[in-house]
Amino acid sequence: MNWTHSLTGWVSAALISSTLAITGCGSSDSNDSSSDNNDSSNSADATLEGTAATGAAIDGFVYVTDASGTEVNVAIEADGSYTITVTGMSAPFLLRAAPDDGSDVQYSFAATANSIANITPMTTLAMFLANGETSLATLQQNWASAATSFSSDDLADVQAQINANFSEQFSGNGLDADSYDFFTTEFSVNGSGLDAVLDLISIDIDFSAGSFIVEVNGLVYDYDVDIDTDGITIGGGDNSNLDGEWTLTFSGTFKSGVTTTAIPAVTIEGLEAPDSLSELEDRAAAGFETAGSDITDLVVTVVTDTDTRKTFTLKFTQTMTVDAGGSPVEVISDYDMTYDYQLN
Repeated sequence: MNWTHSLTGWVSAALISSTLAITGCGSSDSNDSSSDNNDSSNSADATLEGTAATGAAIDGFVYVTDASGTEVNVAIEADGSYTITVTGMSAPFLLRAAPDDGSDVQYSFAATANSIANITPMTTLAMFLANGETSLATLQQNWASAATSFSSDDLADVQAQINANFSEQFSGNGLDADSYDFFTTEFSVNGSGLDAVLDLISIDIDFSAGSFIVEVNGLVYDYDVDIDTDGITIGGGDNSNLDGEWTLTFSGTFKSGVTTTAIPAVTIEGLEAPDSLSELEDRAAAGFETAGSDITDLVVTVVTDTDTRKTFTLKFTQTMTVDAGGSPVEVISDYDMTYDYQLN
């Protein structure tokens, strides 16, 4: 299982939800008696955001379908960016960017709200491969029943496969194919980074035939579905340094203002334990920041490190802006977390 996708994304969303709940309780000193004010501050919008581009920004709309089949949409900005409110909707989400000119629809996926979900030909190819090389339009239409069975593990595996196939294009544009997450890493349509890679490649998918053709620099590229993904630590690569199936129990506290709140213990099974202190630190910071917050003063300490048990403490400060009754409020919270991995 991909530790980065399944753990940090879930944890960061959970912790942000906890932070928002505390903010709603304590941000209205002069209006405590107003039930309307309390309601609005307790229901801060959940969003998805990202870039919809094929090399050029997509001119059209982003549609988001949630696990119940509910759908919302928003116009894509001129620079390819979008932000859409998904408050009250149920993860996971299937996204599609539909161009106004009728050209190919692009697809993507988000495991949680309050995260980045780019929509590009790469995310479309990953979705297509993870869905057994069958129609993504059909998947979207049936998402209410398919969401629970759609495999994020398969999606992570094909993401690693795509990174490996385009490793030369990645490295030539300053991206590390071993760690770059093209689903959740913010990028701009400016001819550099991922946008430059998208300019170089063309991915033509025939959903009815279950086939696809890739071109690089205008030449047909022999895409290798069996390419070696050893060493790729984002998107389901081999991750040989994270051997074994582990159960994680995490708990802790966060302090916002003068209020300290306990985070109840949560247990997640089927994970892979991080092998090093720096790896845990990097992935934890990336996961929390992806959820829309600024993480500073991150300190990771190893408490136990054996073949069957790994325990870490994480202390950090999270700064985020929330909507409190229509006014932006900066919330600063100090977290003290314990992560305890035990080999099954």
